[in-house]
Amino acid sequence: MMVDMQATATWLGEHAVMVSVGTLILAWGLTAGLWQIGVGEGARARRQVVYWGAAGGAAALFAALAFLVSRDSSITAFDDTLAATLRVALPVAVLQIASVVTHLGDRQLLTVIAVAVAALFLWRRQWWWALAWVAATAGGGVINRVLKLTFERMRPEFVHTLSDASGWSFPSGHASAAMAIYGMGAYFALRLVAPSRRLAVLLAAATLVVVVGITRIMLQVHFASDVLAGWAITSVWLALCIAALEAIERRAVAARAL
Repeated sequence: MMVDMQATATWLGEHAVMVSVGTLILAWGLTAGLWQIGVGEGARARRQVVYWGAAGGAAALFAALAFLVSRDSSITAFDDTLAATLRVALPVAVLQIASVVTHLGDRQLLTVIAVAVAALFLWRRQWWWALAWVAATAGGGVINRVLKLTFERMRPEFVHTLSDASGWSFPSGHASAAMAIYGMGAYFALRLVAPSRRLAVLLAAATLVVVVGITRIMLQVHFASDVLAGWAITSVWLALCIAALEAIERRAVAARAL
């Protein structure tokens, strides 16, 4: 089994650009498919099933990755082989592009966005939206930090000087932060824009999240499982934040109706 995983990792590393494009197209297709499930007659019930099904799946994925990463498993062998292959297979031009695009997940940029959105909600007196936004984004950062300190996984070796990274590797901070900011941002945007623009919002958010994660793997500053884990655990946290916000809003509406 380990030999098969290593062979797969080698092939993926040797065809990294093609695989990355395919991953992005797959993300678009999945996003569009889930969107179609959630519109039309009976949409609300279907959305709830998809919503909690996806959250449960993300939680299970993170639990599995956390278990395997903490042991000498086929996943760690896969990660090591993929990173080693990328070190020798990726052209410098691809690394240069990745080193620029990866800044879309930088803490400094995302912090500015987080503060600006929180200030906007407060200015509009959308108190619960502001609280949910802060909980989702800042809370996601705290969760990522705690998990890094819990697992203390070393980062993969990288020999280029196009990007720098320090600290523990699992889960990826860039992947987690991108999911928190762009994912939660998409949720609020869906509630503000016209219905005809909602799919475009989801596709844009999916693009940003996926691209940031892919660049971390390409630059060899994170293992593939680090990125998947970052996406997974932050998806669960966003689901809980959104569910809490909507429950509060329903209670507020019911209270006003009395």
